[in-house]
Amino acid sequence: MSLKVIRYKNHGCMWEDDPNSFLEEEKSDEWLGEVKINFSFYELNNGRNLHLFVTEYWKEGKSNEIEFESYSNWVKLKNGEIHKYEFGMDFWDWFWTPGGDNNIVEYEEKPSKEEMDCVMEFYWKHVHEKREETQETITL
Repeated sequence: MSLKVIRYKNHGCMWEDDPNSFLEEEKSDEWLGEVKINFSFYELNNGRNLHLFVTEYWKEGKSNEIEFESYSNWVKLKNGEIHKYEFGMDFWDWFWTPGGDNNIVEYEEKPSKEEMDCVMEFYWKHVHEKREETQETITL
């Protein structure tokens, strides 16, 4: 089966920060720009839901560097509950795991290379230019 995105939600830029507040010391010494963090969510035709965490480093009004991380959307909590992103939910309700990270006992399996490639190809074609804008959920 060829993977494809069947639904997605771009939450846009959810976080802007002075990078010196959280980067490794060696990078913060040379960096005098800002950091923007964008989140988007993807449902694939294999039933997996993934999120893309995009960290973009800006300097003098230009994007200098972009880092991508992709994860599955659920974690298992100590009480056995599954905490996961559902399309239509408030971003921050998903982001702030009940009880914090210390309450997590299991993470869903990381995306496969094929899943990551599918999401990245879709991101570059359909999301990147509007990455800072919040969009409605789009079903394809």
